[in-house]
Amino acid sequence: MVSSQQSAAMLSEPELLEGDLVPRKYEGGFKLWEGAVDLCNYLIQEYQITPDMLQQRYPSGRLQGKKVLELGCGHGLPGVLCLLAGATVHFQDFNKQVITSLTIPNVQANLQQLQPGTPRERARYFAGDWEATGSMLAMHGLGGYYDIILTAETIYNQEGQERLLSCIKQVLQPPHGIVLVAAKSFYFGVGGSTASFAELLKADGILECKQVWKVEDGVSNKREILKLNFPEAITPYFL
Repeated sequence: MVSSQQSAAMLSEPELLEGDLVPRKYEGGFKLWEGAVDLCNYLIQEYQITPDMLQQRYPSGRLQGKKVLELGCGHGLPGVLCLLAGATVHFQDFNKQVITSLTIPNVQANLQQLQPGTPRERARYFAGDWEATGSMLAMHGLGGYYDIILTAETIYNQEGQERLLSCIKQVLQPPHGIVLVAAKSFYFGVGGSTASFAELLKADGILECKQVWKVEDGVSNKREILKLNFPEAITPYFL
């Protein structure tokens, strides 16, 4: 874990001593958000991931061979889970310091829990703004296109939602690529919500959206996971 004091020092941002975000400078990457844990729980259920599967030399589950991108990764827990389950995973965060000080050490620590000689695909890491990242991955051949895109707690304001969607559309593999977006239903004080993101998707018209996971425990904020995909009508154009 990285403390607020450490985050402020690494990023030279004293404002982090008072809050979790500094718009367009720091997007909360050092904090472990609830949505990342929700994504892990959903992936375990949806892809029937078991502890034994993660230790297999060549995992036999449905994530084997998939290409996954985690946007706004921070600790990278959902991406790490996919990596251990046999996927090729690329990690992105806004801040290089988050990638080097948190994401990479966490990925390496988890890989070291495997039996010696257990092969896994080599992870790749990218830092920067979502729009620039999307262009870099798609247009410059650094990442290409992804079967699954994961992102947690990244739609907390509407301006950020637009940049996130721009990136997703650049790198999601048609016609069967999917996106899983874990988020609070409402982000009080900063303007974002799952409803506003769904409206943005509807207005954009490229991807469909539905809720596939919901947490209402009466203790924490209501949380959801949204699944985005291309309409079935485009499939014949990619056969």
